[in-house]
Amino acid sequence: MGQYSRNHALSLMRAKYHKIVARIADDIHSGRLQPGDRLPTHRQLAWEHGLSLGTATRVFAELDAMGLTTGEVGRGTFVRRQSDVRAGEFVVRGTSAEKIDLRLNHFLLPEQDDLFQSALQEVLARGTDVLGYRDTFGDPDERARIADWLSGTEQVPRVDAARLVVCAGGQHGLFLSLAATCRPGDVIAIEALSYPVIRQACALLHLNVVEVASDADGIRSDALDALCRDTPVKLLFTMPNLQNPTSVTMPEARRRDLAEVIRRHDLWVIEDDAYGFLLPDPPVSLAALMPERVFYLRPYSKSWAPGLRIAHLVFPAGLEKRIEQAQSGTIWTAVPLMASVIVALIDSGAYSQITAAKRKDIAKRQRIFATELGAYRVRTAPQSMHALVHLPPGQRSSTLVSTLFEAGVIVAPLRQFAAPHGEGQPIPEGVRLCLGAPPDRRRLQQGLALLAAHLGPHS
Repeated sequence: MGQYSRNHALSLMRAKYHKIVARIADDIHSGRLQPGDRLPTHRQLAWEHGLSLGTATRVFAELDAMGLTTGEVGRGTFVRRQSDVRAGEFVVRGTSAEKIDLRLNHFLLPEQDDLFQSALQEVLARGTDVLGYRDTFGDPDERARIADWLSGTEQVPRVDAARLVVCAGGQHGLFLSLAATCRPGDVIAIEALSYPVIRQACALLHLNVVEVASDADGIRSDALDALCRDTPVKLLFTMPNLQNPTSVTMPEARRRDLAEVIRRHDLWVIEDDAYGFLLPDPPVSLAALMPERVFYLRPYSKSWAPGLRIAHLVFPAGLEKRIEQAQSGTIWTAVPLMASVIVALIDSGAYSQITAAKRKDIAKRQRIFATELGAYRVRTAPQSMHALVHLPPGQRSSTLVSTLFEAGVIVAPLRQFAAPHGEGQPIPEGVRLCLGAPPDRRRLQQGLALLAAHLGPHS
C-alpha cells in the first residue's frame, strides 16, 4: 500500500471514529440512551462498526473524558447520571469557540444534579422554615449534626456545636476570623505564594501583611519563630492540606513543630481546609493540636459547588461574643436554604459519594497534566486541583498569559498569589493552573496541550 493509500485509510478511520463518538453522545442527550443504560462492550462496538479493538477503546475513553459515561470494573460502561450537555455540544459541533478557563476551580460532576435536587426537595418539604430568620450562628440542630460529623472525621475531634458558626462561604469565614481577633494595624503572616483572598480581606480591615518563608513541607517553623521575634505578628493564615497555589501538604511533624512556635508567640491561626477532602488520610489538623487558638474553616465550594456559598467555621472558646458581632454585622445569618441543603447532603451520604468521585477524577486529570506538561518544571501533587508551571528561561508570565488568552486559554500568573510587603524575594516567572476548571477532561487536555505548545521545547 502506498503512502497516499495509508494516509487515506487513516483519515477514513478517524472520521468514522468521530462519527461514532458523536452519535453516541447525541443518543445520550436526545434521551435515546437513558442514564444508567449499559453500552456495548469494547469488542461488541468494534465488531458492529468494523473498528479495531484499540479504536473502540478510544471511543469509550473519549466519552468518559467528556463526562458522558462511567466504567465499572466487571460490570461494563454505563451512561452517567445527568450528563453535562456542554460536553455533548463540544463533540457534535466540533471545537468550541469558548475559551478554556484554567483560573478557577468550579469542579462539578454530572451526578451532582440529581443528588442536589433530591436534597433540595427534602429541605423544601419541611415547609417555610428556610424562609424565616434563624439563630445568628445557624440552626442549633443542624450545627450539632455538623459538629458530630466533623468530630467523626478526626480532623477536628470533639467539636462543640456552641463554637461552630455557619458562614456565607469560605471568604466570609476568613473575614469573621480576622474581625474577631484583629484590629487595624495588626500584622498577619502568610506564605510568599498564598490564597489571594486573604490579602483582600486584610486590606479591607486595614491589617498589615508580612511574608513567612516556606519550603517543600510548608511554612518553616524556624522562619515563623524568627519573624515573630522581629515583628509583632498577631495571626497566621495557613492551608496545611494541598495549599493553594503550591499543592504542599504539611507533614504532621512540621505541624507539631509549628504548633510549638505558635504557642510560644501567642498567635491566632486560621486553618483553611478547602482542599483536605482530596486527601484520603490527611495529617492531624492544627485545630486538633491547638483548639484554643485555631479557627478551623471548612468551605464547600470545591468539595461540593461554589454556588452553595456555605462554610462551617469552628472557632476558639471565649470568642463567642466577637463572632456573633461580626456575623450579625455582616450577614446576620447564612442563607437557611443552602445551610440546610449541605446538611442534607452530608446526612444522606451524597457528600461523601461526590468527594470520593472527585478524588478519582482529579487523579485522572493529574495523569493528563503529567502527559502534557510533566517534562517541564512544575509543582503539584497527585491529589491536587492545582499545578504551578515555571516558565523556561527568557519567558515572561505577562507575555505568556496574553498570548494564551488570544489562543483561547486563560491562566493566572504566579504574581497574583504573591504576598505584598514581603522580604523582597523575586517571584518566579510562571502560571497557576486549575485542573478542576474545565467541565470535562477533553477540554483540559486541549488547554494543557496549547500551553505546552506556547512554552516551546522543554529543557
